[in-house]
Amino acid sequence: MLAYVDASVWIACMEGTSNYQSIIVDQMEALQKNGWEFAISFAVMMEALHKPYRNQDGKLLEMYHKLFSQTVILCNYTKLFEDGLILMQLENVKGYGCYPCCIGKASQLRRIRLYGFTL
Repeated sequence: MLAYVDASVWIACMEGTSNYQSIIVDQMEALQKNGWEFAISFAVMMEALHKPYRNQDGKLLEMYHKLFSQTVILCNYTKLFEDGLILMQLENVKGYGCYPCCIGKASQLRRIRLYGFTL
């Protein structure tokens, strides 16, 4: 089974407060024990890596790259940005939040829930 993990989860896990980190790690470990693999996309990577690249934080970048190398990377597809712009308009979503949802749907994941809407 494949769990598509949004950038906000990775960011909170890597950069958030210890309270959030422990909750996230516990949940992710439970998923792994039940046979789940974690998936990301290039859109998730772009969002998660933005701040460490901007701040030239080599240590954090190395940690993210090591973590992401252990996940399944879902590929972008030709109409990703067009579909994302349409979804932004339909759901009044601002920013990049729609792209992971589009990638998950295109990758035929069964259910995607993001910002209160389900595809």
